[in-house]
Amino acid sequence: MLHAAFPDAVRENAIAWQHHERQDGAGYPRGLRGTNRWLSPERGRWGYMHPYAELVAVVSVFVALQSDRPYRRRYPPEVARGLLRRLAGPALNRELVDLLLRLTAPFPVGTPVRVAAGALRDWWGVVVGLEPQPPYRPVVRLLRNARGKRITPLEVATADDPGLVLRTDWRLAPEETGGTGDTAAAPGPEPLPPDGENRPVDGSRPENAAAL
Repeated sequence: MLHAAFPDAVRENAIAWQHHERQDGAGYPRGLRGTNRWLSPERGRWGYMHPYAELVAVVSVFVALQSDRPYRRRYPPEVARGLLRRLAGPALNRELVDLLLRLTAPFPVGTPVRVAAGALRDWWGVVVGLEPQPPYRPVVRLLRNARGKRITPLEVATADDPGLVLRTDWRLAPEETGGTGDTAAAPGPEPLPPDGENRPVDGSRPENAAAL
């Protein structure tokens, strides 16, 4: 379709055609392989994915994991990042995945969170800021204590407390989080696949990982 509409857009057509391929050659439509490294597009090799197609594959999976689908809810940021790491190597370009995870915040501003470990365990709040440099550790505004009672907002910089562990928690009301809460009843996210298993989160075959 793209080729018919834009016959001269050779690179763009190649990217669209190849972004469902896998690093191990088990993808489609041509069974192309990857190198798990970033190569300049001018250094591409016959039988291998175009580097830009590898980049699009990583980004499209990352976005899909954090988007609602008719058959599942979006995954929390920390779960999406864990699944992306599992797909790096066999399915997705490992070097590009590592770069993406280094350059993106584990908990974007506006994410409603619960403290899963540390002195403030089970307190709830929302991410209101980030460190200016990687790994972009969040600043959290705590809004409820462990009993679920509203408190005077308390801001905590997680960089100052390495033992403080966060998990996304969408149960906070939208008016508390500035519109990011999600009070609709829904099952929790699926657990990560066992070690060594690179199963996509939608239960499909590994070669369909890029179509999440």
